[in-house]
Amino acid sequence: MKVSIVGIRYAKALYSYANQKNHTCEFVSDCVFLDKIIAQSIQVQDLLRFSPFSLEKRKKALLGMLNNPNQITVKMLDLLTQNNRFELLQSILREIYKLDLKAKRKTIVKVTTAVELKGNLKDQVYQTINKLIDGKVDLINVIEPKIIGGFVLNYEDLQYDASITNKVNSIKNAIVQ
Repeated sequence: MKVSIVGIRYAKALYSYANQKNHTCEFVSDCVFLDKIIAQSIQVQDLLRFSPFSLEKRKKALLGMLNNPNQITVKMLDLLTQNNRFELLQSILREIYKLDLKAKRKTIVKVTTAVELKGNLKDQVYQTINKLIDGKVDLINVIEPKIIGGFVLNYEDLQYDASITNKVNSIKNAIVQ
């Protein structure tokens, strides 16, 4: 997903406003919840992009998905409705989450493995990553049997691929050349 400069500006302004009003936690929680709903439902994605419904009806539908929406979440959706910017919603939500992580000095590191990391191995991976990264680290283990073995590490915009599949493909490319 491409994030526009406009989306980043919206996210920074909304996050700053939530911080001033001391509603950051509730606001970010709403944003994360909305992002998950949008990511998991093609119907909601279509509602935001290609819907025949008015912007006001789209806003009401999104607010209806939230149990008890924060006042800043309501203001955010009002603002996007007024400015006809609903297509930016998901990128704004993700930018708000990134801003919150940065403010908390927290980093999410995704480790993709063929099998689940357990016990001592998970602790070793966590300790190694924690030494390299300043701040708190949340380690997310994604299981992807296609990589056969090894791991793929994603941190911010960086990726380190030490999977067997990657090594096999490298050897195959070297032989072909």
